[in-house]
Formats: sequence, C-alpha cells, structure tokens
Amino acid sequence: MRKTAILFIIVIPAVFGLLWAGSRGTLTINLPESAADSVITITDHKGNYFELSGPRVSKILPSGEYSVEITGDQTGWVGVINVPRFLASNTAQPDLNPEAGRAFIGDNTGSCVSLLGNKLVSYSCNSSPDYLSIHQPATGSTPGFTASMESNQWAWDIESSLVTSQGTYLFAHEYDLEDSKGGHYIYQLKEGLSLENPYHLSSMDTNSAFVFKPYGNDGYVAYNATGSLVYTANSVNEQPVLLQNIATDEYTLQTAEATGKDIVLTFTSDPEGLYSDEERVNEQLKTQVVIISGDSRKLMKIDGGYTKVVICGEEQLCAISSTKHMDVYSQKGKLQYRVGNVSDLLQLGNKLLLTTDKGLIDYDTKSRSGSYAYSYGPYEPCGIDAVRQTALVCILNPAFGERYTLQLDLQSTSDSIDKSIAQIIDSGQPEAISVSRDTVFISVDKGELAYQPSTGFFGYDPDLTKTNIAQMQELVQKAGVNRSTYNVVIE
Repeated sequence: MRKTAILFIIVIPAVFGLLWAGSRGTLTINLPESAADSVITITDHKGNYFELSGPRVSKILPSGEYSVEITGDQTGWVGVINVPRFLASNTAQPDLNPEAGRAFIGDNTGSCVSLLGNKLVSYSCNSSPDYLSIHQPATGSTPGFTASMESNQWAWDIESSLVTSQGTYLFAHEYDLEDSKGGHYIYQLKEGLSLENPYHLSSMDTNSAFVFKPYGNDGYVAYNATGSLVYTANSVNEQPVLLQNIATDEYTLQTAEATGKDIVLTFTSDPEGLYSDEERVNEQLKTQVVIISGDSRKLMKIDGGYTKVVICGEEQLCAISSTKHMDVYSQKGKLQYRVGNVSDLLQLGNKLLLTTDKGLIDYDTKSRSGSYAYSYGPYEPCGIDAVRQTALVCILNPAFGERYTLQLDLQSTSDSIDKSIAQIIDSGQPEAISVSRDTVFISVDKGELAYQPSTGFFGYDPDLTKTNIAQMQELVQKAGVNRSTYNVVIE
C-alpha cells in the first residue's frame, strides 16, 4: 500500500508535467537593436493578447498558432507564427522593412474619391454631381485649391467611379422623370469636370441601386443590395450581362469582389447586419461564398460571419470577419490560419493590403507575414480606396480637423512627409498649410491688415511676418522636411 502511494505521488506529477510540457513551447522573437522600442503584440486564436517590448523576447506559450504584430517608429510587421510542443522553440527574425512612399494629393475631400490623370477627384457618395470636385495642386506661387462642378439641376446621382486604361468614368442612376425613362448610365469625366459620352446601360434593372466594382482589366461588376442581381461587363463600352444561377439560401449579400476575371460573392446569415459584435460571436453565424469563374459556379459554406471574401494566393480565400480578424481558407473550405486585428483588405493587382487600427499592411499569404506599408501615427483614418494599382488613403488631422488624401507608392520607400507635416501643424504656428505632391505651401500669422508706418502703406506687420517666417523655416527643418525633395513656400 505504501509503495503504491509513493508510486502514485511520483507518477501523477510526472504525467501532469509531461502533459503540460507536451502542450507548450517557446516563442522567441529577435529584432535589430534599432527596433528596441518596438511594441510586440501576441494574439491567440481566441483573440486574447498581451504586449511585450525589447529587441529580444522569449515566452513559453500553449502550443498553436499566434498572430504577432510589431509596431515601431515608421516600421512594423505582422505574421502568423507556430508555437511547437514539448517545450521546443520557434525563433522568428522579422524583416522590418521601411514604409511605402506617399504623397499628398488633396485635402478636405468628399467621402468618395477617384483619379483624373494624376489629380484627385472627390464627391459625396451616392449624391448629385453638384458635390463633384477636382483638387488642383499647390504651386510655387499659390496654395492648392478645390474646383467644383458648376451647379445644375441634375436628375441623377453618382453611384460609383471607375478608372480604366481609357480614362475616368462615373456611373449614374437617373431618376424616372417625365422626359426620361431613368436608369443607369456611364459618363466619361474629362478635364474641367465635363461629363461626356453618356452610355445607357439598358440591360440593367432600372429601379435598383447598384454597387460597382472593378472587374478584369477595364470592366466592372455591379450588384444590388440583396445579391439577386449581379452583372458583369468587360469594358465601359459594352452592355453588362446578368449572371445566372447564384444560390444564396436567402442569405444577405455583403459584397462582390473580383480577382482578375473571377468573382467572389459573400453572403451571410446576419440579416442586414442587425447583430452586435457580441451577438455575431454567440449566434454562430454562417457564411456562403459563391465563386464565379466563367460559366462555373462553386458554393462553399463556412462558419462565422464574414463581411468580405476574396481570392488570395494559390487556391486560397481571405475572409474578413465582422469581429476584426482575417481567416485564410483553402478553396475546399479548410481554415488554414488567422491574422488578428484586421478590419478590411484591398487588392492592388497581386498586392494585398490589410487594414488595421494602426495602418495598412502589405501582406503575403504564402509567407503568412507582411510589413506596414503605412502607419497612421498622429492621424486618424477616414477611409481607403483602391484605384487600379494604387491606394488612396484618407487621413484626418485632429489639430486642424481637416481631411487629407495620400497616394501610396508600394514600389518606393517613405520619407514620412505626412509625419513631418503633422509635427508642423501640431506646433500651432501655421495659419494654413497646403501640401500637393512635392510642394508644401505654408501661411504664417502676419498680424492685422492695417496702415504700416514703416512702409507708408496698408499691409501686414513686416516685423511680425519676418519673425514668423524665420521661426517657420526652423520648424520645417526640425520636422525633417527634405528641402531637396520638396519645394517649401512660406509666406
């Protein structure tokens, strides 16, 4: 009996110790010394997370896959790392690449944006062309300004815009008036904000409102709110064709996304988004994904409520969850891994940009990792749009309360001009500031317009103006604006 008790005392802890060791491993992350101040956030598949810091961290964790996010000064990284069993170690040495190049192309923009050549066009989504504007860049003599379309009694709203190799086009939904049958039209947008070459999309349902997305090289896909009507066209010069045989089981359409000539429709059992985030988890929502490739239709059902699903990588689907993460599935419906803190994604050709609360990640599904292409820093995000091969990012500066639009260049690296401008604005010294690509136009306080005894004329205080311009010159240098790259005008 005593031997049995001793054996029990020895064996039971050993078994529990073996089970404990068998279910845990060590995760080690090595960073360069230059990134010693970076914050490392580790998130498990349930959404539980903790933060660490330092150039080298090591921690024993339950075995499984973890989403790791590293954020630092003008650099960042996200990846999925596996923690092995039996206290084995997995060491990661992330590549902390510099952020992508960016340029200011407009301010005080509307809620929807597009490009006309290299100029920014903005308008209020689903509204009259009265709110259509083009953003003229700053020059060496004038700050940037916005030119709006002349007011007219427009009988239609702008539904969307599309940039093709042939130019910029607007999709319009015309009202059913006495002298018009209404319906959907395409207009080509020209310099001077003139609308030309109207083309009636007579094959589309007249009364339904549609969302338009790019499709193929120069075409588009259009769908209504329920997903009962989905059209495709290979160019703006042809009538769209209604797609047939789209089974949904009365699920609610979330979005339609095209990757090349393949289309993915995402339907969810969440009726019109009525559930809260907590209810979406508890209700065990379902998602139906319809993949359309030519005449073929493939239906896949997956657990969870997803707002967007796209084809990404080889035979993979990237699904954005309504509870802020991205799941990567095989096209057979098997969950491969999860990336935490992701609220949306954009496809730019073969590039995949993930949206987080800290910025945008240039992500590679094959390596299960990516670097930050843009971090918001002192700005607040207010939207992101894909226009062909480029991303347009809306940012809000809380100090001025103004919205700016940046154009990202994923093929170059950043000089962080946006962070420099934020530093100048936060100083409280500029009266106004306008940035357009390579020109920075800053206005300083010159005092009141009054008679100046020193000059004998009405004007601004020359001494105050001289002092404030000199102070602004110092601030521009301190903020790190590269004067060899940017033409800085201070007046």
